[in-house]
Amino acid sequence: MHPALLEIINVGCAEGYYAVGLAMRIPTARVHAYDLNPEALRLCREMAALNRVAERVLTGSFCDPAALKAIPFAGRALIVCDCEGYEKKLFTGEIAAFLAGHDVLVELHDGVDITISTYIQRLFEPTHCIEVIESLDDIKKARIYAYPELESFDCRPKKCSSEKAGPTLWSGCLSSRAARFPLHLPGSALHGSHSNNQAHRLFHHQFSPPALAAGAGQNPGAGFWRGGYRGIADGLPAY
Repeated sequence: MHPALLEIINVGCAEGYYAVGLAMRIPTARVHAYDLNPEALRLCREMAALNRVAERVLTGSFCDPAALKAIPFAGRALIVCDCEGYEKKLFTGEIAAFLAGHDVLVELHDGVDITISTYIQRLFEPTHCIEVIESLDDIKKARIYAYPELESFDCRPKKCSSEKAGPTLWSGCLSSRAARFPLHLPGSALHGSHSNNQAHRLFHHQFSPPALAAGAGQNPGAGFWRGGYRGIADGLPAY
């Protein structure tokens, strides 16, 4: 990625696949990883330690607009958000303006609220170049994924490892201010897992699935995809 990318914020980090993987890919970046599930955060910290990036992966529980604004950005940032519908509450008009010079990748949960995709596009289009990215269907993933970690599985276990009901949509929002500095994703091997979707495709650059070293009982890439944010999106208590 561009060397000016100094901060990564991962809202809905689960066991840390993106948070730890991106910390390994971008050694100059500090990663702020949020999830409401205490066990997910424990596993994220464990995975960060196993992959020797613990000093740059900072974990936190609830990330609301105030928490996002309180992060001391040292330079250009990337916000990766997968919070089960809470994105509509997290990204307000004020936050969109605040992030005008930063890049945002958001999983769109129209199954929770069918207006989310339209809302995110209209919110960021004044300040960002937007691309909607569709993940691969689970059946296709099971047939074409050829990662070493999956060699002992047939198609049925590989499909079950995903848990997703179908393809998901992500909105890639590249800051118009920073568009002249495109993101570049170098190829490198990480250590022990596979991903449960194709969200690695950032603005047409393939983020090849890293293999993360995982702790005992950990299943990176499948784990806590629902995260702890679903209750908030449904209007239930946060904790």
